[in-house]
Amino acid sequence: MAWQDAYNDPDPLNFSKPHFHVAMVLSHVCSRWRSISHSIPLLWSRVNVQFPSISKNSISLVQMFVNTCLEKSHEEPLHFTFIAPSSGQAHTPVLIEAVKHAHRWKKAMLRLGADDISNLPDILPMLEVLVIKDHLFTRLGMSASMIGRILVPSIRSLAVTQSDSGLDTCFDLSSLTSLSIRSSFRVVFGLLQRCSRIVSADIRIISFEPTGPVELNVVLTHLRSLKVYYYCLKGVLGFLTTPSLEELRVHAEDLSPRTHSFPYSDFCSFIRRSQMPLITLDISHHVLTDSQLLSMLSMLNSTLSHLIFHAATSYQSDRALNDTFFRRMTLQSVSHSSILPHLSHLELGLAAPVNTALIVQMVQSRSSCLKSFTLIHEIPLCYEDFDVLSNLEDLVFTICEEQQRRRGRGL
Repeated sequence: MAWQDAYNDPDPLNFSKPHFHVAMVLSHVCSRWRSISHSIPLLWSRVNVQFPSISKNSISLVQMFVNTCLEKSHEEPLHFTFIAPSSGQAHTPVLIEAVKHAHRWKKAMLRLGADDISNLPDILPMLEVLVIKDHLFTRLGMSASMIGRILVPSIRSLAVTQSDSGLDTCFDLSSLTSLSIRSSFRVVFGLLQRCSRIVSADIRIISFEPTGPVELNVVLTHLRSLKVYYYCLKGVLGFLTTPSLEELRVHAEDLSPRTHSFPYSDFCSFIRRSQMPLITLDISHHVLTDSQLLSMLSMLNSTLSHLIFHAATSYQSDRALNDTFFRRMTLQSVSHSSILPHLSHLELGLAAPVNTALIVQMVQSRSSCLKSFTLIHEIPLCYEDFDVLSNLEDLVFTICEEQQRRRGRGL
């Protein structure tokens, strides 16, 4: 909590304010607290280096702050943030000093320029989590052959927000297990091919470069969780095989249009090719017909227990969440064609009028195995229609408007 409070400073870029760092807050309470704070290395182990300006006075303050943290943290593992200015080299002396302690970096958030790469060490032995702000490094001014490989033997998690040509030349990521990346097709699949140990991936392909047929099949045998965004879904499904996948989430970003065509045939091919034990499927704001959705769910009958489906806001008359869907999802007392008989958690987002009685019947038919049911709606509903669900034993039932849900999530 203390660290969170420290980072919530209203003016976090101003290092002239002693209350920016929690250890400095403690040291200004009284002499006893000052002695205590100066004697606890952990309090100084989070080093956030930013440059409010490039004046000599500003650089000097930042340098003093960094030196103080590095000195008083002793050999404690560091959570290190370094956000270089968008231009100039005034930050270089500060970076060089910080790099002397790079063997202690456990978590790092970096935004560096091309000229900063030569100041990095050959190995970051303790680094487990790397977050890249903006570009990995701003546009490289040298060829890949001139950049040495940086060993990160302990790396587990990498997050990159934008494409960069130096990504797959600067770091050895063979031990990576978690990847979050927003980049080009070439960079994303280049990484996936090299990082065979990935367990969790959050993928956003911002440009699909190949213009002709692509012969590519990347097999990720350890991947358990995959999150993909609507604008690159078809490309990802077409070139990945994930035989161990347990969780798949397909999302539209919050500020994107609310209606997207779902690549149904590519998804079915992906399921057949991978033969994965999928447990959780989450699809938001994609256009599917009832027959397509039901067919997809039937392919996952033996394993799927968590389903989240938010219907797209569209003007198509043939929507996935209609009377046919709810009738087919209603379990019969004796049926060999039941869909998702092991479903335990269900969340549905309604964007069009529905027969509420059919929803109630569907949930009641699954009362023996269904543990939670959430209904999100963008259209008026009579809550009294669902009173019976609130009384079902062992069922957690939630119903709310879409806007209310988004406010609750801070969207």
